[in-house]
Amino acid sequence: MGLETMHVTLRFFGDTEEARVPAMIEAVKALGQGRAAPPVRAAKLEGYPELRRARVVVIDLEDPSGVLGEMARLGERAAVAAGFPPEARPWTAHLTLGRSRRVPIDLRHAARRPFEPWWGHATSVTLYSSETAREGAKHTPLVTVPF
Repeated sequence: MGLETMHVTLRFFGDTEEARVPAMIEAVKALGQGRAAPPVRAAKLEGYPELRRARVVVIDLEDPSGVLGEMARLGERAAVAAGFPPEARPWTAHLTLGRSRRVPIDLRHAARRPFEPWWGHATSVTLYSSETAREGAKHTPLVTVPF
């Protein structure tokens, strides 16, 4: 995974009717306009559903300014207003490193190793169209608002 594809998901929509896309584009524009680049801190390696049988490998992020969390809440509100069902799971800031579709991975040993936290900044908010394929998901930006 290259830096150009790393992203923090604020809201996943799933299959979406084309008629709903313009409202979400406008919501993304509103989320990003006039914001300073929020800082993030990579905190620890994590695996879902759990470390001993992870199918998704992530780096948990800290959101010290609270900006990403606020954007996730506002994005959720816009999604529900556009007719999407409310998200059942609580939002967490994380970078997805990879997925294992066939065999779960035991990450307990890796998670115990020292993790050197690092700081960075989010650079933009983007609405993506995603298509799954055998090689992995293809993300096409529909609108990007730089911070």
